[in-house]
Amino acid sequence: MNDYTFDNDGHRLMSVKDNNNNNNNNNVLSTIIDISLKCRNRLIGITDEKNEQTTTMILENIKDDQQFNIIAILELLNQELLPTLEHQTNTTTTTSTIKLDSRIDKLYRDACIHLQRLMWDYLHIGNWKDVPIMYRDLYSYSSIILTLIDVYNNNQNNNNQNNNNQYNNNIDNQKKEIVKSLDYALLVGGRLFHQYIIDLIDLISSSSSLSSSSSSNNININNNNIDNNNNGVEFKLEKEMVKEKMVERIRLPSLQSFKKDFMELDRPVVITDAMTAWPACTTRHWSDLDYLKKVAGFRTVPIEIGRTYLDQDWSQKLITLDQFINQYILNQNSDNNSKSIGYLAQTQLFDQIPILQNDIIIPDYCTLSTNNNNNTNNNSNNVNNNNNIEEQIFMVNAWFGPKYTTTPLHYDPYHNLLCQVVGRKFIRLYGHDQSDKLYAHDPVSGQESSMLKNTSRVDIESPDFDKYPLFKQASTYLDIILEEGEMLYIPPRCWHFVKSLSTSFSVSFWWN
Repeated sequence: MNDYTFDNDGHRLMSVKDNNNNNNNNNVLSTIIDISLKCRNRLIGITDEKNEQTTTMILENIKDDQQFNIIAILELLNQELLPTLEHQTNTTTTTSTIKLDSRIDKLYRDACIHLQRLMWDYLHIGNWKDVPIMYRDLYSYSSIILTLIDVYNNNQNNNNQNNNNQYNNNIDNQKKEIVKSLDYALLVGGRLFHQYIIDLIDLISSSSSLSSSSSSNNININNNNIDNNNNGVEFKLEKEMVKEKMVERIRLPSLQSFKKDFMELDRPVVITDAMTAWPACTTRHWSDLDYLKKVAGFRTVPIEIGRTYLDQDWSQKLITLDQFINQYILNQNSDNNSKSIGYLAQTQLFDQIPILQNDIIIPDYCTLSTNNNNNTNNNSNNVNNNNNIEEQIFMVNAWFGPKYTTTPLHYDPYHNLLCQVVGRKFIRLYGHDQSDKLYAHDPVSGQESSMLKNTSRVDIESPDFDKYPLFKQASTYLDIILEEGEMLYIPPRCWHFVKSLSTSFSVSFWWN
């Protein structure tokens, strides 16, 4: 993780043109302090939920030599910094009169950075799913308080700066670094402070020109619109497509028909004309890269690097959406087997960046459920069974990448509507009754990750029949090329292989 080194040389976060702007700066700081206080109270509330012990009760698993440091940091931040700033903000009219001793100010910031780095280290010990949630929550909390301190520091010289372009650029750069820190907290932190972080990012972004100045102007290809003319060479599976093995297309089935004819029969189907009202397909089309950069270019997102997640050299990294578009969308590699393909895959982008959620519409079909699935129950059966209510799952994921991004043959335990917003995708589907021929990864052997137990070991683009002889018998499958504006229903536990035939942006809805 990059060290978060924010400018402390007098550059402030907000320019002052008049008294109204000065009042706005004070309001922003007051709001951030208010959010930080709420986070403090919520953290204390969680720790005192069962008894009146101090914060130590959630730190009992941390090494003894670190417990004192963390407790001391939390006491410093919770009992001294936040109440002090709240009091001074409530009793002053301008931020310029709020002043902390520079030595104490540095102490607060160093404490935050220490807590943040310490929690980052704990987040990367062992398996991610086994990381105690308290480490993730404390990482988020330290990021929020660090944001408060940096916004506070940059407001101190609010009336001493000249309004010029260089100064405004410095402001935006500082804000981008702060938003980057908060994005990290959204991506790896816990859910306890999730909405507070969303509110902070929105507050910081709306008080500057970030959302309108994030686009890079040094790259302009086809007006930064995605060009998806189908001028590429067909790949092997696309050439093998036959009409008899194509997924059926149907225009806007009723809810009753969709449930009866497809969901209850575990039968895939392509639904057409169901996305005509989506702004992402019309007025705010996601093929316009300048639009995506404008609303979210400065946001940090997780991407995958490599041909597929099964490859040894596959990796992940965090970069801004601006960087992703410039490096992997506008500068695509034409090689089907490229090891440097970048893919923003299976990412809860709309949870992180709610403004993009305004561009999509949740299909009504996602409200339906069935009784014939081992992984899902009818909604009416999920209520009031001795208070043992099955967890309801609803996830919306984004899939954005260049041509030839590939998802290996696998299945998911949920109902899935894959909605194609930009570009085209080839999908091959096998029923779950074909599982014995598809050679799922075997975590029981101890040599393979349990995370791959729903993924086939067969590379269906180039199968090794000597190693996987039964795959020859897996001849019951369906193919489809999913076009823009279409959505594909994939039943639970239905195996599917996906390959982009062009630059592609898809949205998947999972539910049980």
